[in-house]
Amino acid sequence: MKERTATLDARVLDGTSRTIMLLGGIYDGLLGLVFLVAAGPILQALTVSAPDNPIYLQLAAGLIALMGLYQVMAWRDGVVSAAGLLMLIAFKAFYVLLAVLSLSRGTLPHMLFGVFAVADLLFLLAFLSMMRTGGRLADPS
Repeated sequence: MKERTATLDARVLDGTSRTIMLLGGIYDGLLGLVFLVAAGPILQALTVSAPDNPIYLQLAAGLIALMGLYQVMAWRDGVVSAAGLLMLIAFKAFYVLLAVLSLSRGTLPHMLFGVFAVADLLFLLAFLSMMRTGGRLADPS
């Protein structure tokens, strides 16, 4: 069985894909950081109940910020791994699905979270397009 390396799975991003990565990185990074440091006041302003333990919000916010960091790194390097792109797709698909289910059950805490789902759906479609079109393989040397 032939051994594969991350370099072989890396794809060079074209100009449009790099722009999407930068915008996604800024969006996720800032959103994650803002909720990490100010979730309480934000939820209070939206009249949404916060969980009893803030660690749940901090964990989610930290993960969102880290996804943003990954996207900024992909933008900076001009290369994205197939595994990294799949993680971005899964991350966005999960949030969109969660928001749709919450909305259908009448448990979406605030429509702002629906707006976040629409933004994530747009990024999801862009990432799926990147996966489909693939870009060219990065030179392993």
